[in-house]
Amino acid sequence: SNLSMTMKQMRVPKRKIGITDASYRQVEWPQLLSVLLNVLTNPTNSQISTDNLYNVVYRICTAGLMVKCYEDLRQSVASYLDRMHDSLIALPAANFLPTLAESMTNYKLASQKICVIFQYLERQYVTKQLKINLMEQLEKDFQTHVIKSSVIHTKLKELLPITLPGIVPYFNNREIRLTPSIVQQLVVGLYHFEPEYATYNTYLFSLYIPRLTPDKGLENERTYTQEYLKQHLQSTTPKGQINKKRKYRQWGRS
Repeated sequence: SNLSMTMKQMRVPKRKIGITDASYRQVEWPQLLSVLLNVLTNPTNSQISTDNLYNVVYRICTAGLMVKCYEDLRQSVASYLDRMHDSLIALPAANFLPTLAESMTNYKLASQKICVIFQYLERQYVTKQLKINLMEQLEKDFQTHVIKSSVIHTKLKELLPITLPGIVPYFNNREIRLTPSIVQQLVVGLYHFEPEYATYNTYLFSLYIPRLTPDKGLENERTYTQEYLKQHLQSTTPKGQINKKRKYRQWGRS
């Protein structure tokens, strides 16, 4: 009959089977975890599709697995940060500050992408029930596992006071020179995650953090800078050589 023909011609969409706890463990979470680690290790990768992942998170949340998903997210990020911490403290001193600067920049970029992927989870669970912000929580995790660790703190306390920007990177036990772009990354990142680190080298931080120190006036700032550089830069005059002042003839006087 015409009715049966019409029924055959109709395309009835297959109903998607809801996510179960077992499928979450075997399929959906491993898929999310793979992308999560990819984002954390390579946040500038533009090939990661956040739309598809947003839908996966949406299906997980509507299946009643929001709490489990959030716990797994926090645990996975914490494990990654612990590995980052261990790799940082194993670095030689000359590589520690540049690598830390890069790590902070990459983590901030990764956190932004993570918040996009898990925005439904944030809206329906993190913000509503936990009364917190996912980005703030990710930053707190970075502070706890990396920036405020006792070993990292000790290294920064030792290295920051002898660090200066320089055109050519240079390192010894008394002085560290980093390119201005790396110094900016380092200073801005550290000040964002833990402003107290600015006290270890106020001059260095004030170069990149506006209004960090009170305005002392141009002349006072110049004097302070000259005194600082005199204390921290090695003299360019070779040992044993007297730095003779040039005498200029005064024209027009008899």
